[in-house]
Amino acid sequence: MTEQFPALHADWRPDNGKHKGQVTKVLLHTTEGSTVSGAQGVYNSRGRIHPHVTYDPRQRYGVQHVSVHKASFSIKSRRLPWPHSFNRDGVFQIEIVGYASKTPVMPNEWYEALVLDVLDPLFDLAPAIQWWHFARFVGSSGYGTRAAQRFGMATWLAFNGVVGHQHAPAPNSHWDPGAIRVSTLAAAIVDVREPEPIPPDPIPPPEEDDMTPAQEAKLDRVLAIVDDDDYGNKALLDTMTKKFRAVFEKLNRLLDHFNLSRN
Repeated sequence: MTEQFPALHADWRPDNGKHKGQVTKVLLHTTEGSTVSGAQGVYNSRGRIHPHVTYDPRQRYGVQHVSVHKASFSIKSRRLPWPHSFNRDGVFQIEIVGYASKTPVMPNEWYEALVLDVLDPLFDLAPAIQWWHFARFVGSSGYGTRAAQRFGMATWLAFNGVVGHQHAPAPNSHWDPGAIRVSTLAAAIVDVREPEPIPPDPIPPPEEDDMTPAQEAKLDRVLAIVDDDDYGNKALLDTMTKKFRAVFEKLNRLLDHFNLSRN
């Protein structure tokens, strides 16, 4: 069975056989290039190194190479007999067009596009993925087979959630996709997967510039993902809190102005 993502174009290539079990990991790469066509050219010249999807968030353009329920090829694997290949360990692989050094400054809209066009439909097709779990993403310090963030075999096999090429066990040494903003990606996923209920009209004004219960619950959900003891990125917690509170305070001031103008 082949499932093509609605927002992606087809560029079907050979698969790498069946996964050992359910798809439980999303693994992010960066192409270290600037176009989808450039990445396709590398795949053509180097043979079977393609992922499931190659996606350009700047252009909102992507291509799908392999079905969700088959393995792809982008992780370097040890020479072990089938099915002992990192590529077959329930991993769905995405090559993001761009550079690992630049993912920390990617606009929010690019993260949102990645969620809408690739991750959200993936989570529908592979519901076993615990998308609220994130590994700790780092920058260039993550290069090398012995880098601190790189998983050992036990952690790799047990992990369920979002990882990068920088977490794949040795002999992998790459540090892509770099220090992605976990808070931004988590917020974009929550916006799509757990949208706020539409309030009745008219909207009751919040009391004393406090957040509504729905807004508080959404903020707590995102912060719980970012602050997860095992997989979260606690360094982003304060920044995330300030940003959310600033947005909600601005919204509350607009609502107050709207209600005053009506009166």
